[in-house]
Amino acid sequence: MRPIDVVRILLAGILGGVVFTVPILIGWIVPMEHRRKIFYLPWLIFARGICAICQVDMHVQGREYIRAEDYLGRLYISNHQSAIDIALLVAIYPLPFLTKRENLYLPFIGLAGLLAGSIAFNRDSGLERRQVLEKIVDRAKRHTALYIFPEGTRSKTGELKDKISLALLRMAWRSGLEIVPIALHGSYLVVGHKPQAANGRYPVFIEIGEPIPASKFESEKAFAQHCWQQVIKQHDKVLTEFRAELGTVAAKKVISAES
Repeated sequence: MRPIDVVRILLAGILGGVVFTVPILIGWIVPMEHRRKIFYLPWLIFARGICAICQVDMHVQGREYIRAEDYLGRLYISNHQSAIDIALLVAIYPLPFLTKRENLYLPFIGLAGLLAGSIAFNRDSGLERRQVLEKIVDRAKRHTALYIFPEGTRSKTGELKDKISLALLRMAWRSGLEIVPIALHGSYLVVGHKPQAANGRYPVFIEIGEPIPASKFESEKAFAQHCWQQVIKQHDKVLTEFRAELGTVAAKKVISAES
């Protein structure tokens, strides 16, 4: 790990302690339906602070598809490239997320996520995987939408994974939830890599697609496949924009790193 990455981690920890201490103390004593408002601003400050610390330039399209009044009955699904993907999405609009249980042990950040409505689970437990699907759907219907990464683990090369689990999307169809597809590219080159752009920063392109209502599909299989195909389509677009941003010379370096 590079020294600059160690410094960024330390700064992230300090920032988390500053912005989350008071909300955590309050969050313990209020019911779930009020925590979204309590943690909205702290998570927004933290996420945008992480983007600043990591020198990320976000290029976002489709912000209009994430609105404050649409926090129920939806799931936001995205491809997954880096540990900072959560911060990138939360910097656009703060929502809780699905995460692995190990992240609960991150000082301040883990507890702040849990109290805000995030769901943590053991990825190695088949039984817990099945149980968490029902918990996600219930949380989205009764309390708050969530950010979900169907790929499960990060892609270290930026490429989409060939196999993903569509079980949650199938259950979303049965429960009548809308799915909002999100595609991002460039975040995998932030941590552990030198800046590729000429300005010394890290460009990340994100496209938020139109909500996909379950009611327009006759089967859960068709719905699930369509939702992920939309992510793939949007990823092709942001990948093209990412390479264009870097320019011909830098793009060749990135393509070499991906191959």
